[in-house]
Amino acid sequence: YGDSEKIAKRYLNTFANQTNNLGILLTGLKGTGKSVTAKLTCDKSNMPVILITEPFIGDGFKSFLSNISQEVIIFVDEFEKVYYDVGLQNSFLSILDGIFEGKKIFIFTSNDKNNINQYMINRPGRVHYLREYDALDSSIINDVIEDNLKNKNHKTGLLEVLNILSNVTMDMLISLIKEMNLY
Repeated sequence: YGDSEKIAKRYLNTFANQTNNLGILLTGLKGTGKSVTAKLTCDKSNMPVILITEPFIGDGFKSFLSNISQEVIIFVDEFEKVYYDVGLQNSFLSILDGIFEGKKIFIFTSNDKNNINQYMINRPGRVHYLREYDALDSSIINDVIEDNLKNKNHKTGLLEVLNILSNVTMDMLISLIKEMNLY
């Protein structure tokens, strides 16, 4: 749903048409499509993906990345949780500034942009694309309801409930539809 596939293709096209690394930061509410876009980008790239789940830093990590000469994606899901303090994030900035063999895509997701180092956000050489995700668009909500709600007579009631919520996420929407389909 939405434009995740189109966005993923744009990222990959930009990467194909430049000679250096590409940084991508996807931020916003949980359940709004950040990880979907990141995973689509990884999948459509046909490149190896290195998933970072621990705060690797330092010369050893830089050397590891530098020794990868083929194009690869470095993916850090929930960056602000993995690189949880200013010192770790500052160390990662030097990795983004590093000169490597081959080109790399760095994809970061974050639920809280306020916990991301400002020098990562304000430097296009480090993060070329910053996309912020908010509540789901009404067209996406309608598409999901049309595809998943079994009894369409309940659509109006579902929309009334969703209007009460301030920020509708995919997780919330799917959960409510499943509940309505069961009961």
